[in-house]
Amino acid sequence: MNLTYNNWSLTLDLDGGRIHDLSHKGVKVFGTYQRIDEKMGNTHVCTPSFDKEGQDVYQLPFHGYARTLTWSGEQIANDTLQIKTITPSSYT
Repeated sequence: MNLTYNNWSLTLDLDGGRIHDLSHKGVKVFGTYQRIDEKMGNTHVCTPSFDKEGQDVYQLPFHGYARTLTWSGEQIANDTLQIKTITPSSYT
C-alpha cells in the first residue's frame, strides 16, 4: 500500500504491518535494510512484547503478536491512512 501526501511518502506491507519506506522530502525516516545476519529488517506497527512476562504469562510472541497478522488499510482522508487488524481471541 502506498500513500503520498505533501512531502511525505509511505510504502506499507499489510502482511505484518511492515513499513518498507517512510520518507520526507526524499529523506528516508524508516525503511527496509539488510541485517548483519543477512535477513531483511524493517519497522513494524508497534504492538511490543519484549518482556518474558508477555511470553510466559500471556503467551504473546516475542516482539508482539501483530507482526504476524494481516492488516487492512484504508485512506480515510487526503492526509490520513487507517490500518487495522483483527486481534485473535487467544490474545484478548
